[in-house]
Amino acid sequence: VGYHMVLVKDHERECDETAVTQRVLEIVPGSRLVGNAGAELAYVLPNDSSAQFAELFSLLENNRQELGILSFGVSVTKLEEVFLKVGEDEGIVSNKKLQMFEAERLRQEEKKKL
Repeated sequence: VGYHMVLVKDHERECDETAVTQRVLEIVPGSRLVGNAGAELAYVLPNDSSAQFAELFSLLENNRQELGILSFGVSVTKLEEVFLKVGEDEGIVSNKKLQMFEAERLRQEEKKKL
């Protein structure tokens, strides 16, 4: 949960994803790179990081060519996304529990056959 920041890579210039991530982390510690697909880099920035946004945006804007990015944008995490993430995590747990129960059931059936 936090803010989502998406950076659009410049195809004409080589985007240095490592340098971009390093710069983001220097200004907004606790940020996480959550996506690097195609022409976009996606980060989650912590909820309490908005005070650093001006410095981050200034750095990104002033170093776009050097970093190989065309543009960037930030949005607030929607409550719906939070529920989807929680549901996804619970689904993983439920699926593992189901697998454990199924494995135990199969063991019991094997014991009955012996």
